Amino acid sequence: MRKFNTASEMAKYLEAHIATLPARAERIPVELAVNVAPVLGLAIKALYGQNPPLADLAQSTQEQRVAAGFTANDPLLRSGSLRDSHESEASEGVAGAGNTDERSAWMEHGDPTHNRPPRPVHLYGLEATIPFAKLEMVAAARDLLG
Repeated sequence: MRKFNTASEMAKYLEAHIATLPARAERIPVELAVNVAPVLGLAIKALYGQNPPLADLAQSTQEQRVAAGFTANDPLLRSGSLRDSHESEASEGVAGAGNTDERSAWMEHGDPTHNRPPRPVHLYGLEATIPFAKLEMVAAARDLLG
């Protein structure tokens, strides 16, 4: 915490920092996104199919999976290609995490035409990232305010 001995010291400090405040404040959302996106990408992969615990697959589905050479009851996992296709990108001014594979959308939101329930992975990855994002926001605010 910054301490000032006089009101004059505080006024000088504020005058020096207020002029640069808008430019520095504009960078905060981008810097936060750049710092948080890689963590979100890791969280999505780490929690894939584990959070929340998913309902067991139907017996007929388990039998089909075993016959095809897969484990019986791993709802979101066959070869792992969908899980492994989740990516994050962070560079100057651009950040994001997610997946462009069309299967990802119906896994996340469900597919009623094929009787597939929603099995969200992005949501739980995001929730797991919130504590890290909060720490990043506090650090950014401290940096901004000096």
